[in-house]
Amino acid sequence: MNLNNLLDAASFSAKSLKFPNSWVGHLPFASWIMKEVSPKIFVELGTHSGNSYFTFCQSVVEGGLSSKCYAIDTWLGDEHAGHYSDEVFLALMIIIRSTMLVFRD
Repeated sequence: MNLNNLLDAASFSAKSLKFPNSWVGHLPFASWIMKEVSPKIFVELGTHSGNSYFTFCQSVVEGGLSSKCYAIDTWLGDEHAGHYSDEVFLALMIIIRSTMLVFRD
């Protein structure tokens, strides 16, 4: 375990946060695990508004990792998150296109 990664995670500050904030408490851990494991490919299943996904992406950039990140979701919602319109997906795409171009193939 790299202690510097653990210390960095303790001071992690997400650059993109959108409603809902249900996973915000886990974002420092997400940052730490990404830098610690340094996967070649990362796939998030169930992305919703992208809080955790963008944390993983931010960690790749800040950690100088070569990981490729993918987000998979129907962006229709479900019984737990509620059902929502295309606005959630469109808002996510605006962020990806404007700030995360490094992750596009």
